[in-house]
Amino acid sequence: FRHLRELYLLDPSQREFASLRRLWDVDSAAQPLIAGILAFTRDCILRASFAAIQQASPGEIVSSVDLTKAVTAVYGADLSESTLGKIGRNTGACWTQTGHLAGRTKKVRQAVEAFPAAVAYAAYLGHLAGKRGIGVLDAPWAELLELTAARALDALRRAHTQGLIDLLVAG
Repeated sequence: FRHLRELYLLDPSQREFASLRRLWDVDSAAQPLIAGILAFTRDCILRASFAAIQQASPGEIVSSVDLTKAVTAVYGADLSESTLGKIGRNTGACWTQTGHLAGRTKKVRQAVEAFPAAVAYAAYLGHLAGKRGIGVLDAPWAELLELTAARALDALRRAHTQGLIDLLVAG
């Protein structure tokens, strides 16, 4: 458990985890995506596997081989063959939990719903990373929300309407 706490920053004194805990009970449907966002910020293997998710359109099958190839493209020979085999299965399970994939044996790409609590969490992490304005969603972990530039402001407005973030828009 100590390794998981360190890897995924499961420490209430850390702002990233404290904000996750604050948003956790807001919407139970958003919980898997919120947890996935934190994992994505901390886990370089999970981040590398996301390329396979991004390349697939909704309805396409994403195999563990696809996920392994995405990780191999980043890490090449740094990982053993047995580790790469586990990576494909484990990252597939993670992406299934976040809602990006569906299915038990055949993983099918799904469109993700950008729940306001998940948008607020991604925006907060963007703020911690020094982003401001609409740029709070211009970060790698915000890509998990699958928001187009046109939908990003609307998603922030919905999070604001629910009282999850402060949003001021001028212009």
